[in-house]
Amino acid sequence: MNPLPTHTLSLDQKIWRYMDLTRFVLLLTRRALYFSSLTQLGDPFEGYFPRSHVEAFAAVFENNFFGPMAALRPAFEAKSPEHARALDGIMAEARHEISFERIRSKFGVNCLHANNVESEAMWKLYSALGSGVAVESTVERLRDVLAPTSGINIDRVRYEDFDPGQIVKGFSSYFLMLKRPSFAHEQEVRATILLPEEGKDVEVPCDMEKLIVRVHVAPGAPAMFLGAVTGLCSGVIHGQKFEVLPSKLLDPPDYDIASFIGSR
Repeated sequence: MNPLPTHTLSLDQKIWRYMDLTRFVLLLTRRALYFSSLTQLGDPFEGYFPRSHVEAFAAVFENNFFGPMAALRPAFEAKSPEHARALDGIMAEARHEISFERIRSKFGVNCLHANNVESEAMWKLYSALGSGVAVESTVERLRDVLAPTSGINIDRVRYEDFDPGQIVKGFSSYFLMLKRPSFAHEQEVRATILLPEEGKDVEVPCDMEKLIVRVHVAPGAPAMFLGAVTGLCSGVIHGQKFEVLPSKLLDPPDYDIASFIGSR
């Protein structure tokens, strides 16, 4: 079994998935990671290249396919209108096949946040105040649980201006791992997959006990919520056991200047 490539990431890099309780329950009950079609992520530039890349690719297609095909049209027209229409259809279908909308519909992604510590911003973005969870894992664990599924790549997202952006060589699945700088706060790591059915999200089964290091409960979560998450992770309901830690991110400091005066 070949390990999945991770080109710009260390295997011990911590990765996080922040979510509400409903999504967490689905994660445990379905024992699968959800890969969303690029067309469903909300960012219209998902799956796009910078303008310079598109211009370069367009020139290649024009010089090697569309230009020569267009040059043949007068000969096809001379044969019959049907021949000309058939050629037009071939060219239209080719344009459709290389369009970004078609390409975007073919791929799905599972997105995570790379950070060695909790992120206050991610808590706010992806879970309701005081009622979310964050699943902590590592790149190596993600790679290992997804290895049985072929065609999955894992890499760090690059953030680049799409207008003056230059072509960078040696970067895995470049068009799937590129976003605009406005999204840089996400510090995203993503796994990508070729969807079995275009435009339709897919679940990939995986061993959650191998994937999850521990589960963190949102800062300020009430004791009842913490108890519910702890119960879910105790192994009683789904047979899966995970360490649960309440976030201390917003706990007040336990020291002050006065506490050090006279203590030496």
